[in-house]
Amino acid sequence: MRSTVRVLTCLLVGPLPAINLSAQNVTQVAAVQPDTILPRVTQLAEAEQRPSDLLPPAYRRQPYGSQGKFNPLSMLVNRGLDVWRLEQFSPSLVKFPYKESATSVWHTLTHPREAIGRTGTWSFVKTEMLPLRWRHWRAAWMPNYTLHFLQGGVTYVRTEGWFADHGWPVPKLWAGATVFAAAYITEMAEVGYSEAGAQAIADLLVFDLGGILAFNIPAVRKWVGNRRILDWSLQPVFTPYGEVYNVSDFITFKFGVPFVDDVDFLWRLGLGSWLGLSFARGESDALSFAVGGVTTRTIVDQTTYEQSITAGVGAGVFYDRNGSLLASLEWTPEQWAHLNVYPGILPGPLRDLGLMFSLDRELRPRVGLVAGSIGMGIGLSHRGPDKYDAQYGRMNR
Repeated sequence: MRSTVRVLTCLLVGPLPAINLSAQNVTQVAAVQPDTILPRVTQLAEAEQRPSDLLPPAYRRQPYGSQGKFNPLSMLVNRGLDVWRLEQFSPSLVKFPYKESATSVWHTLTHPREAIGRTGTWSFVKTEMLPLRWRHWRAAWMPNYTLHFLQGGVTYVRTEGWFADHGWPVPKLWAGATVFAAAYITEMAEVGYSEAGAQAIADLLVFDLGGILAFNIPAVRKWVGNRRILDWSLQPVFTPYGEVYNVSDFITFKFGVPFVDDVDFLWRLGLGSWLGLSFARGESDALSFAVGGVTTRTIVDQTTYEQSITAGVGAGVFYDRNGSLLASLEWTPEQWAHLNVYPGILPGPLRDLGLMFSLDRELRPRVGLVAGSIGMGIGLSHRGPDKYDAQYGRMNR
């Protein structure tokens, strides 16, 4: 047990430096002249003023755009409530069954044999754990590896950077707790009044927790540092009705095109996967075009609790500066137009504000105004359907 605690401590906190108090070292310290101490103190003070030099590479502090508005709270909303943009979910924070969904997820995690037994052990392994089922609408292992493990791990490193940058003690522990909390909220958001299936075990205990631990390994963190991995998440907007819109957790990879200096391959990862090209405009800006699949609905088998999905096609145009997204315009199966303008692009006193505007398939608008300091804002929208009321009614017939 003690060895296990030491291993987890080294992963999350890091090894402590060895202190050698030999007589020789004490003599050397005593012999140090004051004129050599003062420059060293100055260097340390300058290092304190440049925390970004020592921060995790996935966290890039910028005063504008999507990466400028990043913080643990906006990440918690974007990542935790990401699934609410699917058509079968209600965006209501007021009507959501917090107690019922949290209890259902906890029951599944504490009774894994019961949950896996309903699905079947072999079905659970080939659907959730290993790449053995390749029909994309039933291959739950795909989002497990990409969204829960890869994206969750990168988000953990980025959140650690935010905590370290803002002077929080033990930033790895705070980041791990925050990202795992977002993952738990995701499972709650998927469940509602229904029962959590075995996928919650794979999601939380294998891939979400595994991503947090794996992205503490130095080789993995070095891999992250050698890649352009960008936070292109949306800007959550809350309405007076207690609903939240414009939530989605996206990370974007850019890879250089061989023999071409000003063009990059682009891969945007979230609830769906988009591929495209990014074209440099000057020294810092880039204009990107991408197209790909968009998850529109999840379907749960009421006997085995296995999940499948339906999907459509979407496309978008993106403008970023030094990797931080300034504006995006998207077309998806649910929306004719979806515009996000991030803080840092509007002129004058509006510079610290962001904007959101969308038109759904029935041409109903949504608008929002976002505060750059918190990465979230307020807005107006048509009322969403009371889907939790309908779900509760079906349970109590």
